[in-house]
Formats: sequence, C-alpha cells, structure tokens
Amino acid sequence: GTRLGSSDPKGCFNIGLPSGKSLFQLQAERILCVQRLAAQSTNEGSGGFVPIHWYIMTSPFTDDVTRKFFESHKYFGLEADQITFFQQGTIPCISKDGRFIMETPYKVVFLLVFSPIIYRCMTI
Repeated sequence: GTRLGSSDPKGCFNIGLPSGKSLFQLQAERILCVQRLAAQSTNEGSGGFVPIHWYIMTSPFTDDVTRKFFESHKYFGLEADQITFFQQGTIPCISKDGRFIMETPYKVVFLLVFSPIIYRCMTI
C-alpha cells in the first residue's frame, strides 16, 4: 500500500464504494457466492457445502495486520481454515560493489521478491 500513500495492506483499503467495503471483503463475498452456486449445481440446492480455498500472499511488513484484519471481520463469513496466509519472500539489497545496503548501521535493507524495484535494478 505504500505506493498508494498508506502503510496498510491494499486489501484493507476502503476504495470509496458507497458500501465502504474493503477489497478483501468484496473478494470474500465473491467466494461465498461461488460456493453457494457450486453447492446448488452439485447438490441441486440441497444445502451442501463446496468450500473454495483462498490463498493470500502478504509481506513480512503486512502479514500481522492482514491476519488481524480478517480476524476482526470474522473472515467475512468464510471459515478460518479456508484461508491460507503466506509471506512473500525477501532478499537483501546489495550495492554494485557487492556491499549490503544498510537502513541503519545494524540493519540491512531488504526488498520483496518480485518487487518492481528489483527488475529496475537489474537493468542498470
């Protein structure tokens, strides 16, 4: 979310809809709808349950906030075991001369794997 002017995970944003729903809530509601449709299709409306698993990639910086957001919203009606959170990897930043880039004298700067910055640095 930092590119959007916030340190919150992007999925937690209120994107300005009249409902005030977050991106995570909108996606959870879609999953719930598809589960209902799948249950109706396979069981002819007998009330069966067809769970759809949701994998959510977080970063080391947003993982805790994202998990707490889901807990505080009771997983938006999904079962907690239908959602798997996993963290995106990080790599240390290294200068052109092979030295670690330091955030502080005792802390190395890390970039998220798949960060656009990595690709930009590879072309320099």
